[in-house]
Amino acid sequence: MKPIFMTAFHYIRYYKSQTVAILLSIIFSVALLSGIGSLVYSGQRSQLETNRMIYGDWNYYFPADDETIQDVKAHPSDRGYQITKTGRIIRKDTLAEPYVIYMEYVDEGYLSMMGYKFREGKYPQNPSEIALDEYTVSNVLPGGGAGDKITLGKKEYVISGILKKASVQEDSAMKVFVSRDWTGEREERSYLYVQFRDDKKMYYQIKALAKSRKIEEDKLHTNWDVNAFLGGSSIKALPGMIKSGLSLSDGKYTYIWMNLNDSFQLTLNGIRLCLLLFAGFTIYSIFNISIWKRISQYGIMQVLGIGEKSLFAMLVLELWSLFLIGFPFGIFLGNEGARLIFARFSFIFTGTQEGSTDFFLDGKTVKIGLIFLLIFLGLVSVKIIYRLRKMTFTQMIGKTDRKDRRSRKIYSRKTAHMSRVLTNKFMLEKKGTFVGIVLSLALGGLVFLGTNYVIVNTEKNNELTMKADDGLGSDMELYMESDQLSQVIPEQQAGEIRKLPYFNEVSGVSYLLGELPFLNGEWTWEEYYPETAVKKDPSRKKEIDPLMIKQYNGTITDEGNGNYKIKANVYGYDTPMLQSLSDYLLEGEIDLGQMREKNQVILKTVMDAQGNYDGLKVKAGDTITLKVPKSQDAPEEVLRFQSPDREYIEKEFTVGAVVSRSLGKNQFFIGDEYDSNFAIIMTNEQMKAYYGVSGYTSLSLQLKDGADHKEAYDHVKAITGGISRCILKDYTAEIERQKIFLQQKMFFFYGIAALLLIISLFHIINSMSYLVLSRQHEFGILRAMGITDAGFLKMMIGEGVRYGIYTGIVTMAGFVVIKRILLYFLQHVYLYVHINGSVSWKTFAFVLSMNLIVGILAVYLPARQLLKETIVEEIAAG
Repeated sequence: MKPIFMTAFHYIRYYKSQTVAILLSIIFSVALLSGIGSLVYSGQRSQLETNRMIYGDWNYYFPADDETIQDVKAHPSDRGYQITKTGRIIRKDTLAEPYVIYMEYVDEGYLSMMGYKFREGKYPQNPSEIALDEYTVSNVLPGGGAGDKITLGKKEYVISGILKKASVQEDSAMKVFVSRDWTGEREERSYLYVQFRDDKKMYYQIKALAKSRKIEEDKLHTNWDVNAFLGGSSIKALPGMIKSGLSLSDGKYTYIWMNLNDSFQLTLNGIRLCLLLFAGFTIYSIFNISIWKRISQYGIMQVLGIGEKSLFAMLVLELWSLFLIGFPFGIFLGNEGARLIFARFSFIFTGTQEGSTDFFLDGKTVKIGLIFLLIFLGLVSVKIIYRLRKMTFTQMIGKTDRKDRRSRKIYSRKTAHMSRVLTNKFMLEKKGTFVGIVLSLALGGLVFLGTNYVIVNTEKNNELTMKADDGLGSDMELYMESDQLSQVIPEQQAGEIRKLPYFNEVSGVSYLLGELPFLNGEWTWEEYYPETAVKKDPSRKKEIDPLMIKQYNGTITDEGNGNYKIKANVYGYDTPMLQSLSDYLLEGEIDLGQMREKNQVILKTVMDAQGNYDGLKVKAGDTITLKVPKSQDAPEEVLRFQSPDREYIEKEFTVGAVVSRSLGKNQFFIGDEYDSNFAIIMTNEQMKAYYGVSGYTSLSLQLKDGADHKEAYDHVKAITGGISRCILKDYTAEIERQKIFLQQKMFFFYGIAALLLIISLFHIINSMSYLVLSRQHEFGILRAMGITDAGFLKMMIGEGVRYGIYTGIVTMAGFVVIKRILLYFLQHVYLYVHINGSVSWKTFAFVLSMNLIVGILAVYLPARQLLKETIVEEIAAG
C-alpha cells in the first residue's frame, strides 16, 4: 500500500501546475458552496427573526384555564419537548365604541413574545388603570401619555403606561391592557402561548407536549410564519400532500411542489443541491483533463503489472488528499467572504437597520458538502478506471483513442485556408469534448441570464405586491373601521384634507357590497369556496366561516344547474388609483373615458393556489349584472341579499378590463384578499350617479417630497377627530424600509449572479488552457513546418472566436427553454403578480461579449505560453 501512497503524492508534487489548478478549483467551488449556503441560511435565520418581530416570538397557543397553565409551567420539559418561554393572555371584553378595542390582561411573557416594551410608565395595577400601545393611543387619544385620563366604554381610566412594539406592520386591532382583576361584560377567554427550543423540530415538540399534558390537538394554533423555518411539519404529512396533489385534475405537480416547499424548504435544499452539483462538475472537469495528460503513464503502470484496484486507490488518494487540503480553506474563504457581505448588507435579510445581525455558518451544507463530494470524487475515480478499461495498453501509451482512424485525406486540394481546416480539425476531433466545452461556456451565461430574468420580475413583483397585498401603496391611509355602509369619511373632510399643503395626491375610495350572478357554467371552480366544495368533500365544512354565513349568507350561493351568486366588493376609485390598476391588468384596457361614457367597469378576478385566473369564464367585453343595496343606510339583513327586490338595484355593465388585484381595499365586510374575493371597480362619479353613494371608506394619502409626515398626521387627525371609527395609519417608515430592503436585495442577487459567472469563467479558462496545452505535440509539428508565431496566434484566436460564436448560439437557445421553465415557476409556484419583465438587450450583449472574450482568452493565453517553448520541447511532449 505504501508505494501507492508514494506514487499518488509524487504526482501531486511533480505536476505542480495541475495540482494547483485542481486545488484552486476545490477551494473556489467549496467557497462558493459554503459561502452562498451560509448567506442563504443566514438570510433565512434573519427572516425568521424578522417574522418573530412582526408576528411574535411564539410557536403555538391554545385555550388554557388556570389548572392547565400551572401544569404546563410545572413541567417545562419532558420527553420530546422543552419549553423556553410561556405567555398568557385573557381576552376580557371587546368594546364597540369609539373603535373595536380588545380589553386584555397579559403577563410579562406575552409582552416579551409579542415584542412590546414600555415607552413610559408601567403595567396597570388596579381596575382604574389601563395601558395602551402607541398605535392605539395615536387614534383614541392623540398625543396622550402616562398619567392622562381617558374615557372608554363609559368608564374613565388613568393611563398607567404606553407601550411600543418592535413592528407595527401587523397592527390592525386596537388593544387596551388591563389589570388581572378588571372585569367586563363578556365571558373571559384565556390562552397560553408557548415557545420551544429551536434545535428540535416544532412539530414533534408540540405533539409531545399535547400528549404529556393532555392538550386537545385540534385546539392548537400555529405561528406558521415562524414554525415554517423550524420544522413545523411532520415528514408523515408527505404522503398526504402527494396524494392530495395527484388527485387534482390539473396542476397536480405544482400543488405538490408548493406544499413541499412551504413545509420542507425545497428552495433552500434545491440551492444546496445545485451548488453541490456545480462544485462537483467543476472539480471533475479540471481533474479529468489533468488525468488524460498522464494517461500514458497509467498505461505503462498497467504493463508493469499494477492492477485496476491499485490505480483506483492512487486516483482516490490524490483527489481526497487535495480535497481534504482544499476543503477547510474553501470553507474559511467562503464563509469569511460571506460574513463580510452579510455585515455590509445585513438589511437585505432583516429588513431593518436597527441593532446587529448575526451571521450563521450553514453547518448542514458543510456536512452534506463534505460527504457528497468525497463520495462524488470516489465515483469520479471509478468512472476514470472504467474508461481506462476500454483502452488497450498501446492506445493508452500512445495517447490515442480506440476509435481514432488515420485519415490520409489531403485538405489542401480543396482550400488554401489551412488554418481554418486545422481549427476545424482540432475543435471537432473529439466531438464529445467540443460539445462539453461549448455547454460549459454557455452554462455561466445561462445562469447569469436566468438569474437576471428572475431578478427583473422579482423587482417588479415586489413593487406591485407591496402596493396591493401588503397595503403599502400610499404613505398614509385614512380608513373607516366599520362594517356599516353608512359610516364614511364625509366629502367635506376629504376636501379639507386635499387642501393641506403636505399631500400631492389624495385618492378616495367609496364602497358598496354587491352580488354577481354567474350563470350557465360561467363559474367553474366549484371546489374553490368551502360552501360549495362540501358537496364533494365533506371535510371542507370546517373551513366555512359561521360569521360569514350569519352576516352575509356566505360568500357564494349555489342556485343549481351551474348557476351561482357570488358576493363581491364594489369600489369607486379616483383617477390616480384607476390608472395604477394597469400594472395588474390581465386582459382588456382601462379606459376612463369608456368607463364614464359606455357604462364600463373593471373586474378584479380571483386566483387559485397555483397562480391561475381561469375559474371565471367572463372576459373583457362581456356583460355582467351587479346587484347592490339600494341605500347606504340599508339594514344588516339586506346585506345577506335575501330581502325583497325593492331593497336592491340591479344594473348591467360591460367588463372593460380584468385585473388581478385591487387597491384601497376594504376588509371589514367580506374581506378583500387577493386570491379569494371578486371586486367590481368603477369611478367615484359612477358610484355617485348610479347608486347615490357619498363619502369614502378610505383615503390614500401621498406625501409631497420633503413634507413632514408627523405634522401631516397631526393635521389629518385634527380634521377627522369627530368622525367615529376613523383610523389613520402612517406607513412612511415601513415603505422606506421596504424600498431600501428591496433595492439592496436586488443588488445582492446581482452580485451572486456575477460571482457564479466569474467562477464559471475561471473553470472554463482552466479547462480550455489544459486542452490547448495537451495538443502541444501537434502544435510543435505545425511550427516545425513553418507556421509563423503571428499565424499560429491568428489560428488560435480564430478557434476562440468560433467557440464564442457557438457558445452564444447555445446560450440564446438554452435561455428560451430556461425562460419557459422559470416563467412557470414564478407564475404558478411563487405566485408572482404579473410576469412581463424581460432581460434587456444590454444584458444579452454583455453575456455574448463575455462568451466571445472568454473563448478568445481561453485559447490565446496558453497559445502564448506554448510560443515560449522550443519546437523540440513541444514535439517531444507527445
